[in-house]
Amino acid sequence: MLKLLIVADIRGQHEKLATALQRFRTGGYDGIVQLGGLCNSLVKSNEDILTTVKMAMDAKRELKFRYIQLLGDAEYQYLNPKQFQTPHFRPDLSKTLTPYLQEHKDNFHVAFQVQHYLFTH
Repeated sequence: MLKLLIVADIRGQHEKLATALQRFRTGGYDGIVQLGGLCNSLVKSNEDILTTVKMAMDAKRELKFRYIQLLGDAEYQYLNPKQFQTPHFRPDLSKTLTPYLQEHKDNFHVAFQVQHYLFTH
């Protein structure tokens, strides 16, 4: 059976993502599943959110199929800002984040299944 590290609702807290990645690397895990919620935050700065998203995309590049990044509503809104916006949408952040996410959109999954377990945001 696979040993997976499940990470949810990072919300722009790159420190939490760094801690999760360190735990993954030292804990004998087969994979890490990030359940979305990377970039929605009421308190973190735009810079913190961008750092977090870039850290996640770097982890995906490094770990390849062992890092599963699910698409959350916040990521979806920044990928498609003309179609969907939540109350936490930041137009100023979108100017930088939207093109970056669109460049990396193939890194996101809507769902991930292992045996009888289905992971979604």
